[in-house]
Amino acid sequence: MCAVTAIEHHTNQVLNVSVVQKNEVDNVSGRMELAGVKKCIEAIESHVRIDDVTIDKHPQVCSHLRQAGYEYHFDPWHVLKGIKKQVRAEMKQLQNEDDKNQLKELGKRFVVHVYTAVEKAEDDPSLCKEYVYSLFNHVRGQHEWEPSNFLDLIPINANTKVGQQFKKEAFAKVLKCPHFENSAEFESNHQPIDPSSNAYQKILEIASKTPFLNDLGRLKHGNFTSVVESFHSVVIHYRPKRKYYSPKGFERRTMLAAMSWNENRLAEIRGERTVVQVYEFYSKAKGEKTVKYKKGPVSEKWKRKIVEDAGREPKVLDFPYPWKKMMMGLLMCLLISLTSS
Repeated sequence: MCAVTAIEHHTNQVLNVSVVQKNEVDNVSGRMELAGVKKCIEAIESHVRIDDVTIDKHPQVCSHLRQAGYEYHFDPWHVLKGIKKQVRAEMKQLQNEDDKNQLKELGKRFVVHVYTAVEKAEDDPSLCKEYVYSLFNHVRGQHEWEPSNFLDLIPINANTKVGQQFKKEAFAKVLKCPHFENSAEFESNHQPIDPSSNAYQKILEIASKTPFLNDLGRLKHGNFTSVVESFHSVVIHYRPKRKYYSPKGFERRTMLAAMSWNENRLAEIRGERTVVQVYEFYSKAKGEKTVKYKKGPVSEKWKRKIVEDAGREPKVLDFPYPWKKMMMGLLMCLLISLTSS
């Protein structure tokens, strides 16, 4: 079985959870996510209009949304994950340790720069592209330039392969580094990089590929699917993967997780749940230390309230959208959860 979750961007509330069984898609597991997305969209649009959707780069889902006329964007993390993977692969090909370190450092700078470029572009795809590729001027010490094609301004070695789409792009709106307006206050911690170096040319070759250029037009600041991943960490508590559940049990436990998630988001909005500790930890993905925020205890009162109300009020199961499908089995799951806690 597969569960697809739809979370509202501004409130981080779960709007819908759609469960798909393998026999619904002719026992082809690769079709399950698309079927779940279709179910979610149908359920949500029966109540509200969808403005745009943020997804990972699932080809079938992208194709469906495009054909159905929906505006969709990518979480920058999913796009940059591929860039990081390519940088690590290129590092393995280098023998010189200095070249490896320079490539690693420039790769990190490029990833951070893309996030900044997406934010500054404010949903303008052409502006985003120019901001992204302005890094290749900045890192070699050039902070202002005239309107030019990328090929005329960015040094490219003879053996560096760049995409066909990259050859057509030009700087038209971004004609100086974003920091240039406050250049008197700007102090860089990095020395200019030789544009003929392995690091510069390898990052340029990776970043100039046509698929990446096309993806830049789909990146949108603030739309992150990491919230969905956080919700999945809550789902594990209610629906552990090591156990088998019937279709109804699978669905009801997923609904319980959504109710728990939504209640804790509301508690944060009300100011009842706040950050109580900030601590450092080593991130294997980033290869460096980063910080985590520990929040206060989760709210569990909603569980007891549902059980108590169910005993007094026969029609308590008439929940608002999207929880109308809940039945007594849901209360049984709650009782089990309360007993175990």
